[in-house]
Amino acid sequence: VGQAGNSVQDKLKVVAKFANKNKRFASNATMALSIAGYMTLFGLPVYSSNASYVLFGEKDSVVGDTLVPMCGPNMMGPKINIGNATHPVLVNFNRTWVARGEKPDAWCGFLPGSYFGMWPTVVQTAMFTLYGTTGSTMKNAWQCICGTLFAVLNLYMLTFMWPLGAKDAHYSSPLAWLNLVVVLFLFLASRADVNTMMMGMC
Repeated sequence: VGQAGNSVQDKLKVVAKFANKNKRFASNATMALSIAGYMTLFGLPVYSSNASYVLFGEKDSVVGDTLVPMCGPNMMGPKINIGNATHPVLVNFNRTWVARGEKPDAWCGFLPGSYFGMWPTVVQTAMFTLYGTTGSTMKNAWQCICGTLFAVLNLYMLTFMWPLGAKDAHYSSPLAWLNLVVVLFLFLASRADVNTMMMGMC
């Protein structure tokens, strides 16, 4: 055991010596491994059905040969079905149901199901935000927040003008294109940081 311990210590010393001699490479390698770890973690709900179930809940249920929608887009937590198998009506599972000895019929996740469609954006934002130091990461995060904020404000303005989007009776295609050109021009003319423009223009 002693020889094995010495062998491990010797290898660690070699690694530390290499890292000290090649600080830039070591810093970039550490950052790459850190980002890869976060991408794997945040990407789990996208490529793992089990992780998706835990985080976003049960979207559908198979009854016979029929696929029955279960949790609504804004539902979270355990639910009990007061309807039937083919036409579920889910309500919150609370102490009343526990006192009756009932068990939850559906799990609607820790986050609303509506978040699932936007989850790849979480991974994308994390990729553009994480950097070599905490300060740089916070700076990138603030830039992403600012860009997203301006994009959302513009979206709210357009939704106020045309609640039904392109199907609205007062919708104007030239005005929508003008909005796009003006917003892109303002972002480019502002000389904002790259992350701010990416989040605001994408």
